Amino acid sequence: MAALAIYFGMNSRDGQIAAAETRAAALAAPTPKPIALGDFTWDDIGLASEINIAAQINTNYNYRLHRGEGEDSNARAMWLLFDPQANGSEREVKAAIVIPNSDADEFLGWIFKNIHDQGKLGPVFHFNGAYQSTVSYDDVAREAIEKEGLRRASRFFYIEPWVNGRAAALAPRASQGMTFSQTLNCIALFLIALAALKFVLRRNANAAKQRQSFHDQPIR
Repeated sequence: MAALAIYFGMNSRDGQIAAAETRAAALAAPTPKPIALGDFTWDDIGLASEINIAAQINTNYNYRLHRGEGEDSNARAMWLLFDPQANGSEREVKAAIVIPNSDADEFLGWIFKNIHDQGKLGPVFHFNGAYQSTVSYDDVAREAIEKEGLRRASRFFYIEPWVNGRAAALAPRASQGMTFSQTLNCIALFLIALAALKFVLRRNANAAKQRQSFHDQPIR
């Protein structure tokens, strides 16, 4: 068990180091050129899953996603994205942004600093952030899109917007508490210490039995 904990702990640490190196390499490279949403392909995903998408938001489909009938403290806000050339008649959705509802105001402040053109639906924004294949509340988002009579494209994706800037998103991440690998290493050390304690206790118990047998054995 201890060996397994050490093994997974080392693998987790290796993964964290690789991710940090990837973010550093992405930050050292220039910001990717904006790609029109309709022209986006997998080849446009850069290091650290970075993408830079030019798109419009159809405000008719702004949503607050929540579960259940009551108040949902984890509710999400969703915006559906369309190509810069979209005119509002499109029924296929290629991408969306889903974030905690509490971050909506910050997001709106960010996008209006990133207007680069004017489309038929409104401003054309540049969304620099990370590619996401899925997000929390993906199932609720899917239902909302279907209720509008829209369909998700076969390669539908989400964008995690870097509202605090590219440098902040790709900067080295400060340690927040104990990491997963550190936790596994602590478990491994605990198991090793427990095994050592059991060995010592067993050895002492055997020694005590041997001493008792000498005491019980009459001297002739």
